[in-house]
Amino acid sequence: MNKKTALFSEIVFYGAIWGLLEATLGYLLHWLPALIAGSVMFPIGAFIIVRVSLKNKSQWAGIFVALIAAGIKAFDFFLPLPPQGPIKIINPMLCIVLEACLVVAVLPVLNKNRTITNLLMLPAASTAWRVLFIAIMFLINGTAPKQIQTWDAALSFFVYNNLVSGVIATGLYYINLLLVGKWDWKWSKKPIFASLTLVLSIAVSLLVSYYL
Repeated sequence: MNKKTALFSEIVFYGAIWGLLEATLGYLLHWLPALIAGSVMFPIGAFIIVRVSLKNKSQWAGIFVALIAAGIKAFDFFLPLPPQGPIKIINPMLCIVLEACLVVAVLPVLNKNRTITNLLMLPAASTAWRVLFIAIMFLINGTAPKQIQTWDAALSFFVYNNLVSGVIATGLYYINLLLVGKWDWKWSKKPIFASLTLVLSIAVSLLVSYYL
């Protein structure tokens, strides 16, 4: 198997895993307190992006992983639209892409392996994607998104959730450093396993969206 095929398979595999987690864990988190629910998915996405990037020494691989994950959510457009309209589908897709872009943007600084910047970069990325998300939602809807419609909501989104999210992401970053070269799913580089994982992720995402 050549390196390009292995890299492509790994991108599809991890993108499918991310999409599967968004469909399952992301849904279950809505039943938990907002501080927990709003602080988990960014660290998971950051962990996947950093892992793929470190393993393959390619920060752009993280962007393609995110596009796969967002593309899985896009299959919901084949279902009847939810009462909230297409924005219900677009929101998580936008979050995934923004999170990936901001994590990839700070990867060059993280790779310099300086303790202070390592502690600050992922919390900064967590803040930046939230700011961009609010700005884009405001441009799309022409009104303030629900995340900033009240003072309490804004504090939760930009301070409490953001702080916890950044701290968790930083902890997972250091776990990633420990895992490089020590823990690897070699079968993730095989096209057949990557394809099966992608199909499973799409199927689960559609079932969750349709029935729940």
